[in-house]
Amino acid sequence: MKKSMLFLLFFVFALSLAITLTINFPGLLKINLFFQSDINFQNWSRSQVNQDFRNLMGYLNNPFQKELVFDNLYVSDRDINHFKDVKFLFQINYSLLLSTSSILLYLNRKKLVTRDQVREITSLIKWMIISVCVMALLFFDKAFVLFHQVFFDNDDWMFDYRTDPIISFLPETFFFLCFLLIVTISVSTLTTIHHLFNKEERTL
Repeated sequence: MKKSMLFLLFFVFALSLAITLTINFPGLLKINLFFQSDINFQNWSRSQVNQDFRNLMGYLNNPFQKELVFDNLYVSDRDINHFKDVKFLFQINYSLLLSTSSILLYLNRKKLVTRDQVREITSLIKWMIISVCVMALLFFDKAFVLFHQVFFDNDDWMFDYRTDPIISFLPETFFFLCFLLIVTISVSTLTTIHHLFNKEERTL
């Protein structure tokens, strides 16, 4: 199998797995609320905001749920449009995880990739992700804006706390933490695969 194709498979698999685990990380949103100032909770309690976070995640994760409904926070048309776009990206991510993992399992079953190929490619992807991570950390504000400009074809992601109150509970530090988790899980996944195939004389 061509190295370029195998590179793409492992890269997409590691990244989509990391994104999946991060966005479904138990208690991540609750922890985010716990460390926020009490000033943010003059109109809604932490439990109320957390409930609507659960409503939001349920909407984003469920491909059959067509409408976003909050119990406490009010939502603007901008909110609805943006989270509809985010939901689409969530579903693409899950589809990529399912397809790449299925292909890699097939390659494993048919022994179509060698141990040396796996070691070389996982190591290359790991250091590439670390390098990009360092650059993104140095310029996180610009990287954050660039990400939205690339993946969204509108400016609905530019929330106003006066009309889109949910943004008050999703500070940039929260997305910074998500970014670190995604990188950590991606690198850990690739390191684990590399370690396994570094020890065992067998094909993928």
